[in-house]
Amino acid sequence: MDDQNLPKNIAKEIYKRSVELLKQKQRFEQLLAGVSEAVLAVDQDLKITIFNKAAERMFNVTATEVLGRHIDEVVHLEELSGEGVTSKDFCFTYTSPQVVELNDLVIKAPNGQIARYITVKSSNIFSSDIAKECLVTMTDMTREKMLENLKDEFISVTSHELRTPMTIIKNYLWMLTSNRGGKLTAIQKNYVTKAQKGVERMLKLINDMLDVSRIDQNRVELHPTTVDLVKLLTDVVEDFKGKVKEKGLDLRMCVGEAVQQYNSNQCDSNYSNTGIQKYRVPSHSPTVPLEHRNGPLLVRADEDKLREVIVNFIGNAVKFTERGGITVVAAFMTRAINVASTEFVRVSVTDTGKGIAKEDLEKLFHKFSRVNNSYTTAAEAGGTGLGLYISKSLVERMGGEVGVTSKIGEGSTFWFTLPIAS
Repeated sequence: MDDQNLPKNIAKEIYKRSVELLKQKQRFEQLLAGVSEAVLAVDQDLKITIFNKAAERMFNVTATEVLGRHIDEVVHLEELSGEGVTSKDFCFTYTSPQVVELNDLVIKAPNGQIARYITVKSSNIFSSDIAKECLVTMTDMTREKMLENLKDEFISVTSHELRTPMTIIKNYLWMLTSNRGGKLTAIQKNYVTKAQKGVERMLKLINDMLDVSRIDQNRVELHPTTVDLVKLLTDVVEDFKGKVKEKGLDLRMCVGEAVQQYNSNQCDSNYSNTGIQKYRVPSHSPTVPLEHRNGPLLVRADEDKLREVIVNFIGNAVKFTERGGITVVAAFMTRAINVASTEFVRVSVTDTGKGIAKEDLEKLFHKFSRVNNSYTTAAEAGGTGLGLYISKSLVERMGGEVGVTSKIGEGSTFWFTLPIAS
């Protein structure tokens, strides 16, 4: 190569590479501008380095105005509860490329009304094992949320409109079975009885749909009081005596002292078929940092809603158990939260039914959860698939948790917790 032409050739190569980089940059900017989601990035000081067209539309500012500014000066997000969300909630929260996702966030207009519903996803961008930037994607879910609200409103209105005529039909069927219109033949009574069961199922579906609508619209009204859990459990269990006896199952109820671990096998007294008795769960006093409690199990809850949860759990257990029995256990429990221990009451309902496959457990407690070949098989259950979703929502609103353990062929245990009454 001619030494005299070397600088010229180098300059040409640099120019060529610069043009290629410029074209790549322009192509990247065009692609980023065409993305429907708002995309932005911040450096380690949380200063904005990328702000695409969708982000400009979402926050009503231009990239020129915000590049280099702190993200929290530009992006103002809140939870539905009104609590503010900052960049520290989704940027550099992990020392890994782990994706952070925040749902049900909102952007509010100057008048305080919700302008947009947002889902945020973010991940860290690493260079030489050091997080250099945080890439954030924000998806506008406003249209989907509006459609969901319209759907909930439609379900609510329709359910209300259906409940009145179904109640009238139920009353007339009751009058027929009571021979108010004359004595029925055996065949006629059989037909009316089947119609009554169909109406009861329809009313259950309507009531469940109304409950779900209230839950989804955050319109559930709770009236918490101090509830004697043992008394409430006893009342509900007594209501199931007929059904349990009809299926030839055993039913036992265990009332415990302060324990950390227990299972239904600790109800070790003999019991009669279809008998309902109380048992004292043995305490593990050396491992429990609580005083033994000899008094009633008192919880703070809405008694009617709590009864609904218990009826649903026991009802499911009876429905899906063909042999063996059901054990209801209530006991004081402790759970370590940070350094302190929190005291609460746990109620579990254990059955000896067919059980639930491990891969199906995560499907439970969701709306219309029907698990094939397992606990909520539609053909066998005839239910709405809403009961567990409603129960979970009610328990969480009362400050508790729900859960399930199960094994195919060995039965299932559904449980919930509630804080004790102060």
